[in-house]
Amino acid sequence: MRCASSVYVKPINERKKNMKSKMRFNLRVSPEVLAFFKAKGPGWQTRIDDALKAFVALVKD
Repeated sequence: MRCASSVYVKPINERKKNMKSKMRFNLRVSPEVLAFFKAKGPGWQTRIDDALKAFVALVKD
Protein backbone atom coordinates (compact mmCIF):
# COMPACT_ATOMS: atom_id res chain seq x y z
CA MET A 1 0.00 0.00 0.00
CA ARG A 2 1.30 3.46 -0.86
CA CYS A 3 1.67 6.10 1.76
CA ALA A 4 -0.34 9.28 1.23
CA SER A 5 2.75 11.35 0.44
CA SER A 6 3.66 9.17 -2.56
CA VAL A 7 0.32 9.59 -4.33
CA TYR A 8 0.28 12.31 -6.99
CA VAL A 9 -2.96 14.17 -7.54
CA LYS A 10 -3.20 16.62 -10.42
CA PRO A 11 -3.99 20.18 -9.37
CA ILE A 12 -7.61 21.16 -10.00
CA ASN A 13 -6.75 23.62 -12.78
CA GLU A 14 -4.76 20.92 -14.59
CA ARG A 15 -7.63 18.42 -14.32
CA LYS A 16 -10.12 20.94 -15.70
CA LYS A 17 -7.99 21.50 -18.81
CA ASN A 18 -8.23 17.79 -19.66
CA MET A 19 -11.99 17.52 -19.18
CA LYS A 20 -14.37 18.01 -22.07
CA SER A 21 -16.35 21.11 -21.34
CA LYS A 22 -19.94 20.71 -20.26
CA MET A 23 -22.60 23.33 -19.81
CA ARG A 24 -24.59 23.79 -16.62
CA PHE A 25 -28.34 24.28 -16.93
CA ASN A 26 -31.55 23.32 -15.17
CA LEU A 27 -33.72 20.55 -16.56
CA ARG A 28 -37.12 19.60 -15.24
CA VAL A 29 -37.91 15.89 -15.48
CA SER A 30 -40.66 13.73 -14.08
CA PRO A 31 -40.09 12.20 -10.64
CA GLU A 32 -40.09 8.72 -12.20
CA VAL A 33 -37.23 9.59 -14.56
CA LEU A 34 -35.13 11.11 -11.79
CA ALA A 35 -35.82 8.17 -9.45
CA PHE A 36 -34.79 5.71 -12.18
CA PHE A 37 -31.40 7.31 -12.74
CA LYS A 38 -30.72 8.01 -9.05
CA ALA A 39 -31.62 4.42 -8.07
CA LYS A 40 -28.46 3.19 -9.79
CA GLY A 41 -26.33 5.20 -7.35
CA PRO A 42 -23.56 7.75 -7.89
CA GLY A 43 -23.02 8.90 -11.45
CA TRP A 44 -26.70 9.45 -12.19
CA GLN A 45 -26.04 12.77 -13.89
CA THR A 46 -23.50 11.15 -16.20
CA ARG A 47 -26.00 8.40 -17.03
CA ILE A 48 -28.61 11.01 -17.95
CA ASP A 49 -26.01 12.73 -20.15
CA ASP A 50 -25.14 9.40 -21.80
CA ALA A 51 -28.82 8.65 -22.44
CA LEU A 52 -29.35 12.06 -24.01
CA LYS A 53 -26.24 11.67 -26.19
CA ALA A 54 -27.48 8.25 -27.36
CA PHE A 55 -30.84 9.77 -28.25
CA VAL A 56 -29.19 12.59 -30.20
CA ALA A 57 -27.08 10.06 -32.14
CA LEU A 58 -30.20 8.03 -32.91
CA VAL A 59 -32.27 10.89 -34.31
CA LYS A 60 -29.44 12.92 -35.84
CA ASP A 61 -29.83 13.49 -39.60
